[in-house]
Amino acid sequence: MRALPFLVLLAVLVAGCDLVGGGEPEEEPVEGSFMGLAAAPTDDPDRPYVFTHQSGETMAVELDAADRLHRVALRDRAGLELVVTLGADGMPTTATVGEVVLVYANVRSDLADVVVITPSGESTVVRDVTVDADAARRARAFAEARRAGQAPPSVGEVANAAGLGVGIVGCTITVVVGLGSIPVTGPIGATVAGGGALGCAGAVVGVLTEYRNRHGTASAELEGTNAFFNAVGAAGAIGECAGANPVACVEAALGLASGALSRNALTEAQVQQLIDDARALLAGGGGDVQVSLTWNTTADLDLWVTDPAGERIYYGNRTSASGGQLDVDDTSGFGPENIFWPTNGAPAGTYTVQVDHYAGASPSAWRVTTVVAGRTQTFTGSVSTGQTDAVTTFTVGSARTARRLPPRFAPPREDAAK
Repeated sequence: MRALPFLVLLAVLVAGCDLVGGGEPEEEPVEGSFMGLAAAPTDDPDRPYVFTHQSGETMAVELDAADRLHRVALRDRAGLELVVTLGADGMPTTATVGEVVLVYANVRSDLADVVVITPSGESTVVRDVTVDADAARRARAFAEARRAGQAPPSVGEVANAAGLGVGIVGCTITVVVGLGSIPVTGPIGATVAGGGALGCAGAVVGVLTEYRNRHGTASAELEGTNAFFNAVGAAGAIGECAGANPVACVEAALGLASGALSRNALTEAQVQQLIDDARALLAGGGGDVQVSLTWNTTADLDLWVTDPAGERIYYGNRTSASGGQLDVDDTSGFGPENIFWPTNGAPAGTYTVQVDHYAGASPSAWRVTTVVAGRTQTFTGSVSTGQTDAVTTFTVGSARTARRLPPRFAPPREDAAK
């Protein structure tokens, strides 16, 4: 996927994500709720609550073995689905937005790196996406409390953690839409641009933010009454969740991710491979040029990239005069290895990418992903002991695209002690 020029820095990048509701006239809250939002308990300790807003937005949650929030499934009033998976630190690792997958890494106090994977399998790397710093801090604190072995979380704690996790993802979605990485013309972009639940201004996230400001992690006013669910049950799936089989409803809600992926042209295995490729890219630095290598054995494979001046970057020469560097080097197997030139740092000319089998299991199947001027391409092959595979060449500073080189076309090996 070609990353669109970063010219469309929308107002959201300036204003940030304050996670407040908006966009539509406020309705009078239905009795037995907090600002129109309430939780329905289930009999499943791993999926303890389902939340609904009177607007029709619904949210289901799933906890891991340590009672940390693991997944959140949100469906907005238009039926668009967002499923967020959180890591042990409380930060998002993946999100499925309709038929688009986002992979997260390097979540700092106020920034994150994201790879956007479209239904056709095209990927775009978006680095340094703005993250709500307060939301990230609070989400990490919740996850840390779970590691400390506290009692199972209350509905208030679960609600806060879910609101924070979804809010972080929702705001990054708004940003990448603004940057052109997700087409605004599609249903996702239209929903975010219109202030739907998947952006910063969704009803559930907005109400949970207000709840956190008023009550912290207490459970006051969140556990809905029968009168509330009877009044809003027709608005969404929550009516079923509050009925005879709430666990089945929660499982259905948390299964939205696989359902969304099945609508893609890709198989679930192909999507998982793209997610793995994205994680490899985000494990290292990026810029004008990035090349990442992974493989399927415990062998020691090496990534070689030769710059336009003829200087090769590899384990024996980790930085080049042209500004390229090997910042991730793996000797125990599987990878990744990563070589990159920073933004505005890659010299014009032709680059050559190779994979060398240094030692260990043979043969080994490899995958190389290149990111050149925002365009991501993946190449595959297999290499055996003593061989060097030529992967591709590409040119920076012209319209010429990358091309696959003939197998085994490579200069003599240059072994060096590791």
